[in-house]
Amino acid sequence: RQSSEKRDDRGVMPAGKDIEVIDQSEGGADSQLLNQDPLSHPLDLHISCSNLINMDITSKSDPIAIVYVKNNKTEKFDFAGSTERVLNSLEPIFVKAVNIRYFFEETQTVRIDIYDIDDESNINKLESQELIGSTEFVLAKALRAPNNTWKDNLKHPKRANNGTILIQFEEQKECLSADLVRRIIAGTST
Repeated sequence: RQSSEKRDDRGVMPAGKDIEVIDQSEGGADSQLLNQDPLSHPLDLHISCSNLINMDITSKSDPIAIVYVKNNKTEKFDFAGSTERVLNSLEPIFVKAVNIRYFFEETQTVRIDIYDIDDESNINKLESQELIGSTEFVLAKALRAPNNTWKDNLKHPKRANNGTILIQFEEQKECLSADLVRRIIAGTST
């Protein structure tokens, strides 16, 4: 489903309480951004979780991951994409990756919220869903993690032990090599 909202020059939409699952298929807005900025790089985030807290009584949670990138100008988090919903799982491995752009000379903060989708009729209204937990991290730091994989405990303001999130970063092949990306991150690109 395509969103009618405009994305900014980073390819992200303003965050709000209402979201739409953005079509990131071939030919979409993200594919038009692939070679836009030589100091940026498109990355796919492959997300999985383990040991999620069960939010449902008669079945298991139906999790979805919502990804936001902090806009350094407005200091607000902008919607970047979402995964599919996985039915009845406390150990979801999301098939749909979320594409974001990494800007080499900027500090980018990413937030990922994991929700339990209970109200199918209002799947795009997050206030109708239950927050399982969130993680927030600086993208450059996460990219330096071993095997391009970031692991964190999900946090919730009212409870502990919400589960663990694992994010694997995969560069898109059309752009810079992984070696060059690592050298740029480390500050040794010359």
